[in-house]
Amino acid sequence: MYYMKFKKKFGLFVILFYLIYLFWIGTKFGMYLISIYWLVIPLVKKLNKKMVKKVTISFFVLIFLLLGIVTLQGKLIYNRVGDQNTDYLVNRIAQQGQMWWATYKDYKGQMHIDETGDETRTFFNSKLPDDKNYGIYKLMMHEIPSSTFYNKVYIGGARYAFSTDASVYYYFNFIGLIIWTIVMGIFYSWIVKRYIDSFLNFRIISCLCFTKMFLSMNSILLQSDFNKLFSYETVILLIVVFGIDIFW
Repeated sequence: MYYMKFKKKFGLFVILFYLIYLFWIGTKFGMYLISIYWLVIPLVKKLNKKMVKKVTISFFVLIFLLLGIVTLQGKLIYNRVGDQNTDYLVNRIAQQGQMWWATYKDYKGQMHIDETGDETRTFFNSKLPDDKNYGIYKLMMHEIPSSTFYNKVYIGGARYAFSTDASVYYYFNFIGLIIWTIVMGIFYSWIVKRYIDSFLNFRIISCLCFTKMFLSMNSILLQSDFNKLFSYETVILLIVVFGIDIFW
């Protein structure tokens, strides 16, 4: 927005330094893709057919660059050789659907509505339960060996990449999953559209609010962080946004 408003390159340098920072702290794919997407999407409305071709080519170039970054990080930080990097990428890709297929296989046709209290106790609560029996951690405990869970969560400080659909399916089966998908799709679409409008009209406060909601929605829709949806932070962000709409 700074670059578009004042035509000064300082704004672009800030973005570049942010990407360097992501590399420095060992970020792999996620935040590179998210940040670039969030910067590019407000400009999509202005694309013509010729520009679409350039954007498509740039996208594939970006994917290869990200693969190169992961390979370079693997060598510099984790001392991985070529075959080990390939194994790492294959495992990461396989992990995207691991929770879903395991949950679908083990709990097909079942509902566990009586267990939803494991999630609701985290709503509007700044301190999350120590037992980890909620969100993505609950499914991980159901589907992977306890030693693997301990090493991954407590030792490595990491978790699986995708679980929300599996969580909703576990609690409410297909009907609940379909309803959840429709409602969250509408809410997600509203956030993105409002962000684009705020960006193109240089509404900085609204942009910050929708960006924060977007980042929260990513973990809500991917990693079963339902507590981020039902939180005081989300309520405050919505109040600020609607307050700006009414009074500004």
